Amino acid sequence: MRDHKNAQPPLMGNSFSGSTPDVAIVLLRLKGIDMPLLPLPAATPLWKQVFGEAYAIPDDVPAGFDDISWHNDTCPSFLNASCSLRLFIDHPERDERELPEFKRFLLMMVDEAGQPVDGGVLLETDDWNEMRNAIVEAITDPASPAGAL
Repeated sequence: MRDHKNAQPPLMGNSFSGSTPDVAIVLLRLKGIDMPLLPLPAATPLWKQVFGEAYAIPDDVPAGFDDISWHNDTCPSFLNASCSLRLFIDHPERDERELPEFKRFLLMMVDEAGQPVDGGVLLETDDWNEMRNAIVEAITDPASPAGAL
């Protein structure tokens, strides 16, 4: 039987000598040996960790959208829970998308759990300026479909 009182928990922090302050190192203590699992810059966005830099998410995603990217989704996504909006941003190259028939940007209304509601697609487009303007309208205009939520 294993003695859990003396088990070492995983370590977090910059505990490797030579590591820089802007890099977080996660360690796994396995049979008394510290093993690095995933060194990433501390400020690496979730979408980039999960999908990679090639997805090139625009720098001006409106405030209030939290990065909720998840590895089982087809692309990065961002949730504005207070407005019940979810934004999906796919790969810039159509041939690199899991579902190339879809547009790059998708904005939809969601329920309290962040799941799509029936008829909730507000906009699908390949034009970021069009999407950003639609988001601003949906957030600020009470007459918009999202503003009525």
